[in-house]
Amino acid sequence: MFKGYKSERAYYNAKIHGMACIIYSEGADDFLRESITQIINRRPASLLFENKNSDGGVSSLTDQEAKSFFNELLAVTKRVKANMETTGALLGVKTNQMTDVQRKKIIKLTRYIFKWSIDVSFSKITEYCPDLLKRLTTWQIKNTKIQPLFNLISRTQADHIIKILEQIEKRNKNEKN
Repeated sequence: MFKGYKSERAYYNAKIHGMACIIYSEGADDFLRESITQIINRRPASLLFENKNSDGGVSSLTDQEAKSFFNELLAVTKRVKANMETTGALLGVKTNQMTDVQRKKIIKLTRYIFKWSIDVSFSKITEYCPDLLKRLTTWQIKNTKIQPLFNLISRTQADHIIKILEQIEKRNKNEKN
């Protein structure tokens, strides 16, 4: 679950920041600062004195507080994402981002059917859609960060990738017979 992160806490810190950006976009930093201050102020007096000099960042939370905050944000993010999809459907506005169904299909094919590592999946997806590399940072490419790559894939690109992966799957089945 925490693959690609140094620890469970690093995972929670990264995901908290990511979900705050989904929920509040430009106001994410202000939201995090305010929420973390509220969490710290709810602590018993003995713990308040110890962290008096904290910077108000996610790292100033205890592990349990970070996990709890992560779970709260996860629930909110799911509701926000569902509301965005419903609003888009009502207004007739389609986003160009890959759908959750497409994301799951790509993950199912690459990870569970082909049993590819993240490195292989990353390189194959960028091989099928090379223009995605231009929109990734050097650090993301060097460390093969699949999540930012998935966030950049459009619906049409996802369809293209899925078609290629299904052709590979079909070819593999034919070779076994």
